[in-house]
Amino acid sequence: MKKSLRLTALLLAAVIALASAGECVMASTAAGATKASAEKSSEDAVETEETETTAEGEDVEEDDSAEEEETTKAAKKKKKTVKKKGNLDRYIGLDEKYMVLATAKRYVRVYRKMDKSSRVVGAFRKNNCIIMNTESLKEGRQYKWIKVYSKGKSGIGYIPLSWVSLRIIDTETFGLDTSSEKNRQRIKICQYGLPYVGTRFKMGGKSLTQGIDCSTFARQAFRNAGVMVSSSATAWRLSNYGKAISRSELKPGDMLFYPHNAHNLGIGHCAIYIGRGFLINSSGHQGSIYPRGGIRFSRIDYRYPSACKFRNIVGN
Repeated sequence: MKKSLRLTALLLAAVIALASAGECVMASTAAGATKASAEKSSEDAVETEETETTAEGEDVEEDDSAEEEETTKAAKKKKKTVKKKGNLDRYIGLDEKYMVLATAKRYVRVYRKMDKSSRVVGAFRKNNCIIMNTESLKEGRQYKWIKVYSKGKSGIGYIPLSWVSLRIIDTETFGLDTSSEKNRQRIKICQYGLPYVGTRFKMGGKSLTQGIDCSTFARQAFRNAGVMVSSSATAWRLSNYGKAISRSELKPGDMLFYPHNAHNLGIGHCAIYIGRGFLINSSGHQGSIYPRGGIRFSRIDYRYPSACKFRNIVGN
């Protein structure tokens, strides 16, 4: 009996030991699972944090890019503003033998004041010119507007400097050697119309003050310099005087001729070359009143079609 009781006690102890071991295993498993879960949560948290950090970084990059773009725009705007100004020191103190031509880069309106809302007192197209008034220029100053003569060499108007390019013309020699008799004739031809810049164009007109057309103006200039041409020669007849030359051979005092239209049907206009790519004429196809027309200065390619014939009437 005692043996039986002892065996039973041993069995119970074994069962209790087994049960305790099972609880330890379960506890260990649970702890492992909890630890793994905690580690996974930690990893997820780190991932989330990294994602948020990356997102925040991307936002910062976008902000930097936007800021950089704004800075670039501001710099371009500033650069554009600076371009509109200009230092005109080189034109100060020019004596009367020099003339500064303002050549249109686009369609230009001449204003009564330095204000685009002020009254328009004239207008001229691309590659046509107006004379700049240099008397009031001050050294070291940056200009947005320039003063010009709105009526030949009288009347005052203003135009934005950025609308024109400036070129100095020597009206005493036009770049020619004065030791040659022929060159002195050429200079006289070029100078003939200077006092009358601003006179209106008038078809058939013969007056340097009341109105004159292109061929009459040219005839008078040549005859005044002692170069004999017919007193009634039209532009077409003048185009047959002298010797044919190329555009690259032009010298001050030579003549240029323009066709009637794009089909080059005959000669419709004539002008006198004064050098450096400029001419003087009495023009009427863009308007009869200066600076749109009349006795004025222009670039060779001021109209379309451009000059198609070039003649040396003076000789070499």
